[in-house]
Amino acid sequence: MPVKTITLWLVVGALAGLPVSADSAPEKTDTTGDLRAVVQPLLKTRLGASKPVAGVTPQSRILHQPAMVRSFYRQRNFRPAWMSADVSGRLVADLLAALEQMRADALVPEAYHLASLRRLYNDTQSSGLLRKEIQLGLLVDLELLATDAFLACAGHLLSGRVAPEALGPEQQVVRKDADLLSALQAAIDSDSVQPVLKSFLPDQDRYRLLRRALQRYRQIERQGGWPQLADGSVLQPGRRDSRVPVLRSRLAAEGYLKPEQLSEGDRFDPKLKRAVAAFQRQHGLRADSVVGSLTREALNVPADVRVRQIELNMERWRWLPQYLGKRYLLVNIADFSLEVIDDDRTVMAMRVVVGKDYRRTPVLSAELN
Repeated sequence: MPVKTITLWLVVGALAGLPVSADSAPEKTDTTGDLRAVVQPLLKTRLGASKPVAGVTPQSRILHQPAMVRSFYRQRNFRPAWMSADVSGRLVADLLAALEQMRADALVPEAYHLASLRRLYNDTQSSGLLRKEIQLGLLVDLELLATDAFLACAGHLLSGRVAPEALGPEQQVVRKDADLLSALQAAIDSDSVQPVLKSFLPDQDRYRLLRRALQRYRQIERQGGWPQLADGSVLQPGRRDSRVPVLRSRLAAEGYLKPEQLSEGDRFDPKLKRAVAAFQRQHGLRADSVVGSLTREALNVPADVRVRQIELNMERWRWLPQYLGKRYLLVNIADFSLEVIDDDRTVMAMRVVVGKDYRRTPVLSAELN
């Protein structure tokens, strides 16, 4: 009987104006070509040195990927990349919009020079790029920061902000490689940044579920989170307790009870019983509908902590390869569970032992025969 190969994965959780064509562009005192020709030697001066110099740092911002930025412009013979045919800044505007959307993927847009880029974009658009008084240095800064922002953001979407091996020897995730310079050039050539950046997102249903959950829990956090359930005796179905209304409000805030299911009084009714059991199943607890110390502890985890947990698990998904394989095992360490996935379908699921602190299960990916 032939041996089948199956892959094993272990995870810890889980506007500016449009460009004007050359034929229709009005005559200008200084042509766009002349302006780009002026910026080109300035970029070469700023980046041409074999070692980084203080002048390479634009707008008092440290470049995340100085070597890659320098390589990118050397490949282009230092020709500007972000200046469109009419210097409208349309491509920069697209980059700004893409960076803003990174919040939905648990990344921080400000880490990619967002404020500086927006300020430079506004300054270059409002000051009249073709006037003599334009500060060409602003265009050089804009070029460098935009290129660095794209490369840093794409790298984080591809492999995460933190190198997993830096967190300890139990992190054994295979690092992903991609030609980010070619991806940047593709974005420049297509005059569209957002689709290229999105192509680096994990193409996994579980990642998309986390992405939607992040939006939902951030909304709960903005609305003040949920109430805390006070200590006391065990809450059981059928009993009466003054904390029952608080328990209802807590479960309703997270969606385990719908508004029409909220009832008055302090009796632990059947609807509340089902909601508590659903909460317990979701959090890996025994689904007995009894609110003891463990369930109360889980209920009282603040919404902002849940948001942070979702963000961390999205980061862990970025550590995994883009393609997990047609057949693979997925072990959710935090949930003590294992799933067998075949052709995007869960064909088997079971509970597993994942170890203790002194013998922790490593985060790894490998082939299993």
